[in-house]
Amino acid sequence: MLELDADLAEALWALDQPKGRIDGDAMERDTLASLARIPAAREQLLELLAVEEREALLASVVTARSRLTLSDAYLEVPGRDPFAG
Repeated sequence: MLELDADLAEALWALDQPKGRIDGDAMERDTLASLARIPAAREQLLELLAVEEREALLASVVTARSRLTLSDAYLEVPGRDPFAG
């Protein structure tokens, strides 16, 4: 699951790169493959939790999603200033 997190952070990083610096087609393929892995990874994580923990986590998802902005996705991406541009 940590590999998937890193892949998605890399996809966000790639959006900030100058044109021609990376292979955009390859990055798109990799990103789409990573996005396709999210549902299975989510289910694996939920299966590791006790029923009470799972219920609490799923309840908090509703609250978190209602408060997050698109710029929040960049908050922990090294070298990315979420307040730039």
